[in-house]
Amino acid sequence: MLISLESVTMKFGGLTAVDQVTLQIKENDICGLIGPNGAGKTTLFNVIAGHYKPFCGAILFQNRRIDGLHPYQINNYGIARTYQNINLFRSMTVLENIMVGKHPRLSAGIVGSIFRTPTQRREEKELREKAMDILKMVGLENKAEETSKNLSYGEQRRLEICRGIASDPKLLLLDEPAAGMNTKEKVDLIEFIRKIRSFGITILVVEHDMKLVMGLTEYLFVLNFGKLIAQGEPGDIQSNPEVIKAYLGDDI
Repeated sequence: MLISLESVTMKFGGLTAVDQVTLQIKENDICGLIGPNGAGKTTLFNVIAGHYKPFCGAILFQNRRIDGLHPYQINNYGIARTYQNINLFRSMTVLENIMVGKHPRLSAGIVGSIFRTPTQRREEKELREKAMDILKMVGLENKAEETSKNLSYGEQRRLEICRGIASDPKLLLLDEPAAGMNTKEKVDLIEFIRKIRSFGITILVVEHDMKLVMGLTEYLFVLNFGKLIAQGEPGDIQSNPEVIKAYLGDDI
């Protein structure tokens, strides 16, 4: 397994946002995390990514325990994420946003940057080339020098994902990547995410668009009130009584 969560719990005062969640994700899968509003999906993402330290439980990534580590440490181990709200460096160019995502993988350091050592110049050249390759994946190469705030909403969403994969993650957490997109943009997004997987990146996506989730993912985890109430293939989840109850309520 690439990542395993064992009885992970997250509390905020008297509120239990994530309650004894245990799950496993295999390498190179595209998995979904779904549930009604307030189910604890984003909180669980924040726990995995190191923004919150779990109240109890363990997270193992490639058999290495990572719960309690800082976000930058978890990113260095190979986990990247995007956010519900677009979180770009708006005054930077499109290309610079990607290059920032690549910086954790550089070795020249501050001294090399100050004195422009041969190693730093070589790495920067390679960095720009790799950043352009990523932009070509989503058709943004022609806007590489444009300020990111001038992109359309859909383009900014794609750039956010591109910056996530710039750090060469083994696991990419996508938090509502289709939010605000039109139908055409969502179709393009599905194709893009599948392309990301072809580079050996495992994906866990939180998304409210059930049509997109069912057409994209191979395995689903369902949260409700912080508890994992179901998991399985999309077809099984659609007919699961507990899932239907969570979304639609009890029969009258």
